[in-house]
Amino acid sequence: TTTTTTTTTMAMAMDKCSPKKKNKKKKKKKKDEKEQTRKIIKSKCRINGEDVVDDGKTQNCNNSSVIIIEDTKKGHKKNVKDTKKRTTVKATKAVEKAEKSKKRRRKSNAMLSSSLQKPQIAPAPLPRLKSSQKYLATCGRGMHSYVAEELKERFDLYSESNEGRVFFETDISPRAFLALRTVERIVCLVVRFQGTNEGLNSVDPREVSASIAEICRERGKKPWQRAYKCWNHAEKIEALSSSSSSSSPYIPPSFLVNAKLRGGYRECGVDGRITAARVSNVLKEMLAWKPEASLRYMNGGRIEDFQGVEIYLHANDHEIVVGLPLFRSVGGLLNCGGRTLAFPGLRPTTAWLMAKLANIEDGDLVVDATMGVGAILIEAARSFKHATYIGGDCDLEMVSKAKINIEAAGLQSKIEARHWDVTKTGIRGVEENSVHRVLADLPFGLQHGSQETNRLLYPEVLSETERIMKLSGLAVFLTSDTTLLKETLMMRKDNDGNAVWEIKKRIPLQMGEIHAEIFVVAKLRNDEKGWMIRRMARKKAAEDLREAQRKQAQIEAKRCLSVVRQHNMVPRSLLMSRRKKTLPSAIKKRAARG
Repeated sequence: TTTTTTTTTMAMAMDKCSPKKKNKKKKKKKKDEKEQTRKIIKSKCRINGEDVVDDGKTQNCNNSSVIIIEDTKKGHKKNVKDTKKRTTVKATKAVEKAEKSKKRRRKSNAMLSSSLQKPQIAPAPLPRLKSSQKYLATCGRGMHSYVAEELKERFDLYSESNEGRVFFETDISPRAFLALRTVERIVCLVVRFQGTNEGLNSVDPREVSASIAEICRERGKKPWQRAYKCWNHAEKIEALSSSSSSSSPYIPPSFLVNAKLRGGYRECGVDGRITAARVSNVLKEMLAWKPEASLRYMNGGRIEDFQGVEIYLHANDHEIVVGLPLFRSVGGLLNCGGRTLAFPGLRPTTAWLMAKLANIEDGDLVVDATMGVGAILIEAARSFKHATYIGGDCDLEMVSKAKINIEAAGLQSKIEARHWDVTKTGIRGVEENSVHRVLADLPFGLQHGSQETNRLLYPEVLSETERIMKLSGLAVFLTSDTTLLKETLMMRKDNDGNAVWEIKKRIPLQMGEIHAEIFVVAKLRNDEKGWMIRRMARKKAAEDLREAQRKQAQIEAKRCLSVVRQHNMVPRSLLMSRRKKTLPSAIKKRAARG
């Protein structure tokens, strides 16, 4: 028994002294201490050196707050790093990581978008000539300022302009001028003689013609040859110089002098044909060109049919201009690019100017209240392609012609032609306050309509324009009856007495012998009551008109019946029938029998 007890005591002592059990005890004590410190920190500690445990102190070391806790039982100090500091460090690292990932994403998105987008191709440089050349651009009277503006916008050219003429100088290839929309004719300038024609009445007209020819001679050969090269370049003809090989000899061109004399030259009796003959003789001697066709065409032939070089000569009270018109092979600038219509209407330059003044933007809805053959809408749709166009007219024949012109231009997907009568039905199919721009070539009362019909038409066009147009929308009107349009614009006021329309611009134009103006007006206010009242009045007037027509038809039918009864042309049973469609045909058949 004693041996067994001693062995057990020795085994217990061995267990107590074993290193495994000692390590376990140490680990357990450490866990307990850590838990105690965590509880104290959670309950009473703060960050950055503020109120800590009652029995502890704080000290700041290199921006890291360390809490010193005093253990009363053990009598030693322990340093515990702030757990919140670790979390903030982790948070800052996470933020930095997120920013880096964002930067990577942005870079990849930018690379993807740049690969998907179409490459922006810089505009091709304009072709140039070896030397600069002077040009004359002709246009309608009143449009010279807009021609100068277009030259500045398209080619950055400065010009000198007067009534119907714009002079400029450049080395740009003349083929680039085909893009101009306000110009009617481009002339390669050779002679520009400025001076007054005072005292012409006391001079022999033949001497005046000889002096004009002498001015052309004084310019010399080089300006004429340079102008002829420019003409060849514009017409895409290979100019053959005299220094070429013997296999391709120089062929002198045939030419025609087209002389137009105005002002004092015409009053004093200077003949354009004699002047043209004198100038053609001078050019024949100096350049060895062929003037044979000149006499034939000036004696009654059509200049448009001539295939050679045309010499443009124009003299007025201020200057004499001589040059070579370009693009005759394509019919001039007015005919190139498909601007000619099967049924011609308003001049393309004036139509384009109206569309330009309207400031049409992408997505706009544009309406032409008096469309005619659709010249304005076709010219607008060619230049401002990302808009929608609707036009209408009261004449069915005009609407059919407009549809033919639209189909020939290939714009049937952009322009819709409708039939409406503004004075009776209004602009049908267009909602209120939905239109951005309105264009209208109002009847002048000369070829179509009259002054009396215009007094009824203009207020109705304005009231319908006011109904369909949005606020701050623009309307562009062309008319020769300027006083009537101005009066109707000024008379339109809302219930508070404020003006509905504001005139922004007035551009005077000379269209042949007719003086006209373009009005650019803006809508300032909505007057829904006003146009609703006018709409009801127009509806009532249309109903009254239909009722009057019905009564007139009944009176006419009764008169026809009385005539039939008197002459015993048809049986009484047919007269008493109410079938109106069979009655006229039966009367015609009976009358044909005699």
